[in-house]
Amino acid sequence: MTLLHKQDRQNRGSPGLGTALKGLGLGVAMLFSGSVAAAPITLWDWALFAAWTGGTVEGGGAADAANPITAGPLAGDATLLWPPGSSSQSFINIVNPNVGTTALAGMGADGSATQLLLNNTAPGFWEGSASATLYQHQNNVVNGNTLVQAFLDTLYFMQPAAGAGPAGVFPTSGTQTINFLETDNDAVPCEAGGGNPCQDAFVVQGAGPLDTSFFFNGYFYNFFVSQADGSPLDVLPDEACEAVLGAGATGCVGLLTPEGGLNEFQFLVNLTARVPEPSILALFGFGLSGLALIGWRRRRAH
Repeated sequence: MTLLHKQDRQNRGSPGLGTALKGLGLGVAMLFSGSVAAAPITLWDWALFAAWTGGTVEGGGAADAANPITAGPLAGDATLLWPPGSSSQSFINIVNPNVGTTALAGMGADGSATQLLLNNTAPGFWEGSASATLYQHQNNVVNGNTLVQAFLDTLYFMQPAAGAGPAGVFPTSGTQTINFLETDNDAVPCEAGGGNPCQDAFVVQGAGPLDTSFFFNGYFYNFFVSQADGSPLDVLPDEACEAVLGAGATGCVGLLTPEGGLNEFQFLVNLTARVPEPSILALFGFGLSGLALIGWRRRRAH
């Protein structure tokens, strides 16, 4: 007869204590179970899809919009242009990829789908990435009301590919507010820092779910968005943060764009999987036992 069975017999009037001890046993078992986890899911459907849902220019008017997007729950435009009605406009533009999921077939440029494959690159660690949304800023000299703010809706979607594992969908979505500063090209010093010609600044607020972690089928997964070099959005100089957001603003994130040309920023979707640390698994079990023990003591008190 095991210790847990003996304790249960001795505490028939207090089943909560037996449950607590079982939780403790589970914690110990988890401590040694990391090496026997099932294989991770390495083939995933995915989507990263974006649309501008509005833009405001100086004076409170609306930026011109073009190239409507209607994709699943998203509805907006691929392009915002300013000054409104001008024959020589600057613009920001979104180029969405073919969506990597058959569950959202038809959202991509030609309705095709690609999938994200994780490769085992180190013991207990898998990773994969794919090209996602491309953002463009045509930075022209502006004579008129410039853009001051834009609103971006983004859909993130991730699920195991058909036949790859248990059903499970991890959708996240968010709206980001993009504050924009059209700088004086010849200012000294430049409002956003740096040298002449001065760079324009995009500051992203409410950055949304650019990084989502979850525990699934025995592994920890991390789904995140990065620039093509693997880095997140840039932390901008304090001068840029203050120029866009006001005095005292620091640590803002976004992008700086040189004057007089097309600036492009390619983003990636990334997914990693790793074997949980044995100590973390043990904590799960010990946590369960602690909760059961607290419940048992409360019942005893009454």
